Amino acid sequence: MKSMVVNGFVNVVITTIERRFGLRSSETGLVAGGYDIASFLCLVPVTYYGGRVDASKPRWIGYGIIVIALGSFLFALPHFTVSAYRGVQQDLNVCFDNSSSSSSSSSSNFCLTDAGGSSEYVSMNLWLFVLSQLLTGAGAAPLYTLGVTYLDENVTKKMSSVYLGIYYTLSLIGPAVGYLLGGELLKIYTDFLTNDPNEFGLTQNSNVWVGAWWIGFIFTGIICLLIAIPVLSFPPALPGSVITVPAGGGGTFFGGYLVKKLNLKCAGIIKLCIFSTVVSMIFITCFFLTCPNLKFAGLNIPYSDSVSISLTSECNSGCGCSLYEYDPICGIDDITYFSPCHAGCKKEFLLEEYKAYSECSCITKPSNSGLVSDMFKNPSGNVNLTNNDNETWMGYEAKNLTCKTPCGFLWYFVVLAFFVMVFTFLATMPALSATLRCVQDEQRSFALGIQWIVVRIFGTIPSPMIFGFIIDKTCILWESDCHGQGSCLAYDNNYMSRYMFGIAVIGKACSLFFFFCSWWFYVPPSDVKMLPTEQKTEYNVKRGEISNGINGGTVNIHFENQ
Repeated sequence: MKSMVVNGFVNVVITTIERRFGLRSSETGLVAGGYDIASFLCLVPVTYYGGRVDASKPRWIGYGIIVIALGSFLFALPHFTVSAYRGVQQDLNVCFDNSSSSSSSSSSNFCLTDAGGSSEYVSMNLWLFVLSQLLTGAGAAPLYTLGVTYLDENVTKKMSSVYLGIYYTLSLIGPAVGYLLGGELLKIYTDFLTNDPNEFGLTQNSNVWVGAWWIGFIFTGIICLLIAIPVLSFPPALPGSVITVPAGGGGTFFGGYLVKKLNLKCAGIIKLCIFSTVVSMIFITCFFLTCPNLKFAGLNIPYSDSVSISLTSECNSGCGCSLYEYDPICGIDDITYFSPCHAGCKKEFLLEEYKAYSECSCITKPSNSGLVSDMFKNPSGNVNLTNNDNETWMGYEAKNLTCKTPCGFLWYFVVLAFFVMVFTFLATMPALSATLRCVQDEQRSFALGIQWIVVRIFGTIPSPMIFGFIIDKTCILWESDCHGQGSCLAYDNNYMSRYMFGIAVIGKACSLFFFFCSWWFYVPPSDVKMLPTEQKTEYNVKRGEISNGINGGTVNIHFENQ
């Protein structure tokens, strides 16, 4: 459930939250980093006190799950602290003559009617998001430290890697469920309990649509509370024999299986990690598969009656358009416009699935049907280029939908990215096994805690903020409101591709360097007494063949010469 929330729901709704609350990517990066900051601060005390002989690991884990539930509830709270979402403030965001008093009043007084005090509730809700992630991170601290050692202590050493592989594989299923469920929930209007989106002309295809991002967090909070009850009732040590668990799939499980199947020692495990890292570096070339940027009038291409790039042109200069009203539309010329007003559209039609616009002075109507965007063609492939008041389906020049960008790289990217993830997580279980084999039995929980601290300091804490900063650097259009700069509205795909590839290469290179150093400086222990229990067994098996045969009440042990 933790991974479904942190790596599933949060990642799915992060852009929705940016749009709903006007947050920047660097700010949402702080939200994501809150989880790792709290986990980092709690790892040492949790692993030290929870890993003591007289401590009950299930109780620590159960209390942690309850804290995760509280964090989930808190994450959904901002939905109930803000006013209802409308997408655009004005009822009719089209081109009016500047002499129109209604248009002038609406445009000039926009800030006076813009959800008064929005800067206050945006700031407050940002810190509510951060606090909720702090609680989730604190509650998750026992899961991958005490939970791992509790499992390792209660299964046979031979099967430890397999069971831990299953444990980590299930933690990867959580994000997948979170992505699927979160995506479906975003199809529901965020204020469906109080408002009908059709009243505002909003549909799932609208560029300013905001889905019910908060439902998933309430759901997981309830589930976590229910799960915590049986976990708290577990004994400090499981009695009896181990129950066989069915094998799971995926890179994480396969990594644990390879350790067992190949009977890898510590040096061999590190070599496996090096191999998987090198292979994953090959597949990160997927970031070079870039789709062209969306053609956006006044942003990356000029208006038809202008040579300079600016959102204001001669065709819309008399419309009194507001830069605070971002309501992008796709014109029949396959160009995106900032709003119907910026496209010079004077008439609006509210259809079943979207809004349509006509009499758009900035949109150049194609001279023949072959130049018309496919989204404006009727089912037979024909195009009606007339524009009469009675023709509300094929007689318009723009829709409040996203223009389609021709790009055939999606499935190539998905396949390559899939192998990046497979070989990345292939090293997860071998690296964990190597960690457990390098320390004494009573130090395993603490060792995992220290390892996770290093991961947090150099990886998961700075990375969301670094990624947020890099993503913001690729922004080519920022939202403007009465209180300053808001979230990003459009990105440059080419720069995004280069930056993502650069970050991926740097991360993989660092992993490869440290794996290589671990292998190079690794020295197998010579004193059997200093080995962990699992390594002692391996050492004895390697040295000699132990056969326990009872012959006349004696036990014969035969050793091979080394």
